[in-house]
Amino acid sequence: MNRQVTPTPEARLSALDYFFRALFVFSLLLYGVAIYDNLAHDFTSISTYSYLLHLVAVGLLCPSLLVVSGLIIWRVPGNNVGRFMLLLGLGALGWQFSYDVGSPEMEFVLKFLFFIYWFGLAFPSLIYLMLSFPSGHIYPPGWAPWVWGFAIIKFVGTVLELVTVAPGDPIAAIVFGERANLFFMPTLRPFAFVIIATIGSNGLWYLLGVLAGFVSLVLRYRNSSHRERQQIKWVVWSFALLTLSALFVALITVVGFITNPSAGDATGALFFVAILIVIFSIGISILRYHLFDIDLIIRRTVTYTILGLLLAMVYFASVIVLQQLFATVTRQRNEFITVLSTLVIAALFIPLRNRIQRAIDKRFYRKKYDAQEVLTKFAETVRDETDLETLSQELIHVVNETLQPRSVTLWLKKPDDRH
Repeated sequence: MNRQVTPTPEARLSALDYFFRALFVFSLLLYGVAIYDNLAHDFTSISTYSYLLHLVAVGLLCPSLLVVSGLIIWRVPGNNVGRFMLLLGLGALGWQFSYDVGSPEMEFVLKFLFFIYWFGLAFPSLIYLMLSFPSGHIYPPGWAPWVWGFAIIKFVGTVLELVTVAPGDPIAAIVFGERANLFFMPTLRPFAFVIIATIGSNGLWYLLGVLAGFVSLVLRYRNSSHRERQQIKWVVWSFALLTLSALFVALITVVGFITNPSAGDATGALFFVAILIVIFSIGISILRYHLFDIDLIIRRTVTYTILGLLLAMVYFASVIVLQQLFATVTRQRNEFITVLSTLVIAALFIPLRNRIQRAIDKRFYRKKYDAQEVLTKFAETVRDETDLETLSQELIHVVNETLQPRSVTLWLKKPDDRH
């Protein structure tokens, strides 16, 4: 009898899969070169804070992007999410080089090529990742030709922007420093503003792509399976944390620079942690989304975020108001007010958390909330009720309300039935 051989996953790999696997190996080698370049570079000219952020980028962000993208490329062949993350990781790695090769002209060329890669391909990969997450294919499928057109225009727009940059432009100091643009094209200079505002690195074209990415995620969520919805929730949760951390860092930085110049700097690590959460959330959603209950994580995150804000408001309001009242009466401040406010916060924590949790469950998780309510009532009935017929009817009601089956049949064993 002939035996049908099932092809192994390796046999089904495409040429693109092999290319990105080779590119991942190359990125690891390039990361080693970046480490060597950083060890040989003199960082005495930059601030301690900038140096620490640089270390975080080299030691955490870049390897995290590379490792997560490599796992997806190896474990889920053909999924473009890992490929776009690898392109982004290579771009992040490119920022860590000094490009000091001994020749000013060669250094300029290397930086020029890197900025074309970063703004033309790596940075837009965020958009392509949103459009293809989590299956790796553009959604809706009819958008694929438009996405290809967007990518071509974005890449060409980046090149046109860089060849029109002149000394004194905002981007010139970042790209070229004090050097003149070796690839400057004077004939395109009159159109520089239009290029930068529309199809340039951060122009309107890029913002339209970001908007299309969000629309794609919403449409995919509404028309996807339960598995894809759970995967999308991971990314939405992580991006929500990133947004909150960015707002918090911006707020603390403004307040910090008003009162203490170093106060805002100390919060920068929070933003990097949020970026790491986004990276690992994408990896978990693709590789191991079923190991964790994302709904529970979202509920807890929302609950404790609201709880933390409310308790902080109560704490600061109570301290300020009570200290003002005490100072008006006694003409001095009292540390007992702070201790009293702390005790009030501790007393409010559990009841306020329970109220917030019930409100969130009732508003956003109505089915689970109703099921919990039914089970709670059934537990009370079982504790107090002794009539078998009443308990049977109540049990059938609970099963209908919580599981919602097509039909329910209850079988009760008779006392004299031994089978």
